[in-house]
Amino acid sequence: MSLDTVELRNLDLLSPDVKIWRGMHIEWLEDNNLLEPKDLEMLDNPAQSVVKVGGKVGRIVALFVNQTLVGSITAYPMKASIWELQKLAVIPRYKNKGYGTLLLEYAIDYIMSQEKAEHLKGDATTENVVKIQLDTASILRAATSLYQKYGFVVDTAHDFDSSKYETADLYLSRELPRDAYTAYKEDWSMYDVSEM
Repeated sequence: MSLDTVELRNLDLLSPDVKIWRGMHIEWLEDNNLLEPKDLEMLDNPAQSVVKVGGKVGRIVALFVNQTLVGSITAYPMKASIWELQKLAVIPRYKNKGYGTLLLEYAIDYIMSQEKAEHLKGDATTENVVKIQLDTASILRAATSLYQKYGFVVDTAHDFDSSKYETADLYLSRELPRDAYTAYKEDWSMYDVSEM
């Protein structure tokens, strides 16, 4: 029995992986009857997802298993102390192996590391709380369950761009103290992939 090689890395926007990433998301959205023009706009211009707000930079994280792109998540700053998660997906063949959890854990840790770095530089706002938000479709029960497992709750007073997605009918958010522990490391080595 061979062990899979699992690797998280930033999606290189100049690499052929971008085309694979786009195709993976389109296939997933079509399979769930969720593809809409706003998705194509984002997938056709992934650089807009890695915007810089203040000293914070968004990131598209790609998950590779045996050198094959199998999943990703996007985290980007919206404004002071507010971040959004988007496009968490794992291709069907690799579901139920903990990869979605791995991507979500990394994204939260990354966000908190960006907030801490800004705070240490003295650039932080006076906010003591970091808000992470996302929108999703309630038909995506597994994803919703994962988000709730990680402390996301329904946000009835959401601060999202005016209804970005027509198919999104569930808005979730999580607030974390700015000084919340983060184990984020750039080399990814601390994320347990040994049993995946």
